[in-house]
Amino acid sequence: MAYRHTSRKTPYSKMTLAKLKEIEAEILQKNPNIERHLTLYPEDEKRILGLKNEHQRIQDRIDQIWKNASNRKQQEHNAAGFFQKLFINKNQPELTESELTELASLRQTLETKFKYGYDSNKYQAAFDANERLKRLRQYISPKEQKEAKRKTERAVIAAYHGKSRELAGQVKSEIRKQTKIDSHCPYCGNDIGSDPHCDHIYPVAKGGLSTPQNMVYVCADCNMKKTALTLTQFIKKYGYNRSDIEHRLEILNKEY
Repeated sequence: MAYRHTSRKTPYSKMTLAKLKEIEAEILQKNPNIERHLTLYPEDEKRILGLKNEHQRIQDRIDQIWKNASNRKQQEHNAAGFFQKLFINKNQPELTESELTELASLRQTLETKFKYGYDSNKYQAAFDANERLKRLRQYISPKEQKEAKRKTERAVIAAYHGKSRELAGQVKSEIRKQTKIDSHCPYCGNDIGSDPHCDHIYPVAKGGLSTPQNMVYVCADCNMKKTALTLTQFIKKYGYNRSDIEHRLEILNKEY
């Protein structure tokens, strides 16, 4: 059995910003003057449309003149007798004097007005490129705005993290007395050790604040395990007793 291979073009809405920009660059490379044409496009479109319509009207009139002459010749041939038909060539229509005059005038108009001023294929290709670029940019613009928003958000988050870490250093000294209240790690319950680590109960990476209520000294082992996990994730991952942890944090006046 033979299978027919079919391919579907990916719509602009499904393309990545990088791919859209790549297509935009290709269009601009093939049409170096398109940016200037874009600003003139509405007026040019009206002008060219008028020229196209006039060109078509003249061409239609020329075709009609020849069609009328052909019909007359065909009618003459049909009305003629058997021997007369031998001398009538129905494939050679004859124009009247007025038709010859009009035809000459129409051809002169085509020659002088459209020979250098109107190239249907050239303008059609330019306008097609304009239309494609306009459609393409309708998708590029919102994607660029979205990407710019992401970059701004990342910059804000990075700045927040830096500030939060800076504040953490100030808060550490305030909560250092915690180890005097209880020398045990509030997470695992073991001895907190000689080098306890200060941890954000709700992690900075997820928006946690550097406040005394959100910071607690824990043993080095628990701090290394918890990293950027939330308290709930940390408890589930290592199988700690949540009630015991909550009780120890409440004693220390911590929020979780």
